[in-house]
Amino acid sequence: MKKRHRNLLVAGGISVALLFSACNADKASVSEEQTVKETPVQVGEITKGSLTVQNDVIAKVTAGTTADIMPKMVGELVQVHVKKGDKVKKGDVLAIIDNSDQKLAVEMEETSARSTQSQYDQALVSKSQAENAVSNAKIAVKQAELNLQKVKDGQKTGIDNTGFALEQAQIGLNDAQTNHDRMKALYDAGAVSMQQFEQAETALKQAKIALEQAKLQGSNATSNTDIELTEQSLEQAKVGLANAEQQLELANIGIEQAQTGLDSTDLRIQQAKDRLDDSKIIATISGEITAVNGDVGQVASSSAPFATIVDVNQIHVEAQLSADQLASFQKDQEIKVEIPSLNETFNATVTYVSNVASSTGFYELEAAVVDHGGKIKPGMIAKVLQETAVGEEALLVPTDAVIEKGNEAFIFTIKDGKAVQTPVKILNAQTELTAIEGKGLSEKTKLVIKGQNTLMDGNKVRIIKEDNK
Repeated sequence: MKKRHRNLLVAGGISVALLFSACNADKASVSEEQTVKETPVQVGEITKGSLTVQNDVIAKVTAGTTADIMPKMVGELVQVHVKKGDKVKKGDVLAIIDNSDQKLAVEMEETSARSTQSQYDQALVSKSQAENAVSNAKIAVKQAELNLQKVKDGQKTGIDNTGFALEQAQIGLNDAQTNHDRMKALYDAGAVSMQQFEQAETALKQAKIALEQAKLQGSNATSNTDIELTEQSLEQAKVGLANAEQQLELANIGIEQAQTGLDSTDLRIQQAKDRLDDSKIIATISGEITAVNGDVGQVASSSAPFATIVDVNQIHVEAQLSADQLASFQKDQEIKVEIPSLNETFNATVTYVSNVASSTGFYELEAAVVDHGGKIKPGMIAKVLQETAVGEEALLVPTDAVIEKGNEAFIFTIKDGKAVQTPVKILNAQTELTAIEGKGLSEKTKLVIKGQNTLMDGNKVRIIKEDNK
């Protein structure tokens, strides 16, 4: 009995132990099953919008304007005012070439101009004298005509009328004597020609003759001889007027010739001064001196640049576009240009897009940087940022939320606390966002954005909030 009882106790102990062990195993199994089914995940929502794809086109920075400054003449450099790195403005004198010959040429032409001006002044004097001579000759003719009329009238009215002719003849003589004395003084001073002086002498002689004739007419007022003599005086006065008018015409010709000489001299002076200015090497644009090819004592050549100026304020970027990229750019378009070495992005305007591919198969793009504050330098590497909108109003999800296996792609949405594996079609993808489409998906649909890689279809999930610490 004791043995059996002992056996029963042992058996009962074993049974209790087994039962207790089985209970513990069931509890462990249930706890483990609950842990597997409730996977902790973070969720987000599907959004809707346009996905922009950015492509970077490598470009190089160039100066907007580069000018080689060419000397206009050959000669020794006597002054050099600039060096590499200097900033200059358009019109600044960069250097001067020996211009002693050009200065001498200007002085010679100016001396010639003074002589020509003297000739012109003398021509003006001659014209003035000729005009006076014409005026006097006209008076003489008028007086001779009056004398003739008086002589004719004197045959009827008597000798009294001849007194006026005598008086006028005396006036003519006085005028001729005055003119003769003035012309003699000018001739002695070299201001008039011998011909002009001889004309004054002739006029004086004629005036004397006219006076004698007037006197003779006074004593023979009633004779025909007086009339004949007066008529001769009138003819002589007319001849004197013709000669004076001829001299005036010659004087006008002399002025025209002197004026032509002045104009020619002025032109030669200007040409000499221009040649003198050619000795200055002038900046044709504003910018920075990047090369100087000469120093004092060296010879400048008109066939080689003395200096090179780069306008660093006008900066261009040049890029090569593929045929696919070409459609994204057009002239006058506003674009973004990144300078990696500066870690900055600048605004630029497209100034040129080639319609013909180069031998390499690419199309040339040029853009002007609008405002860079002098930061960008020619030779830097640049990136033209190309942004292309794809999938307008597409469904957008975080790229990490999309799981790809083979040729399939899917996401996990949340329904009744469980993960639902939902197939999707990828329309376009970026680092942050991916455009998709899928059955039953819409804006605001909840999906798993973290923890999705350990999920299986139908797993229970426990939604946790993102730790922002």
